[in-house]
Amino acid sequence: MTNEQNLINFLYSNVKKRILSDRECTMQVSITKAAKLAGVSRTTLYNDMNSGKLTFVSSGKNKKLLDVAELERVYGSLTLDAEDRTSNSAKSEQKQTKTTEQAPVLVELAVLRERLDTLEKERARERDQLVERIEHLQESLNKAQENQTKTTLLLEHYTKEGSSSDNWQKAIKALEEKIQSQEKANQEEKSKGFFKRLFG
Repeated sequence: MTNEQNLINFLYSNVKKRILSDRECTMQVSITKAAKLAGVSRTTLYNDMNSGKLTFVSSGKNKKLLDVAELERVYGSLTLDAEDRTSNSAKSEQKQTKTTEQAPVLVELAVLRERLDTLEKERARERDQLVERIEHLQESLNKAQENQTKTTLLLEHYTKEGSSSDNWQKAIKALEEKIQSQEKANQEEKSKGFFKRLFG
């Protein structure tokens, strides 16, 4: 017997007891049904009824009925009849077959769910990286525009002052150095890997 069958048998016996106690204990059954439930012969039941050990109720036409609770009191735990056992056994086998057939489908479903979760996480990570990259490029563009504006203002300033050629040459040289340092910084920034730029 497998563990699953043991579990099914255990649950079956508990459910059977509960069914008997909840439903049949309030019922009265015939001598034949009582013999099947108690697992004894009809002769034994008649002997116990005659001796007073087992109480019964008489219904019309000398028909005797036994209370299921009384049967359980005298004979202990009751059993289902052969038809009920066969029916429950067949249902148990059908359930086990169904579970066995569904197992591969459930495994495949779990694998597909795991793949979907992985893909969703990967897409979210890629989206975050692209957003960070766009923000970084926007920041670099803003800095370049700011430097261009400063350079233009500086040139306009020197043009308005009409300064001497030495000052003019110094200003041009300073601007060239500033532009070169900015270009060098931009190239260094581009040569860095994505994660190096991201984390410094």
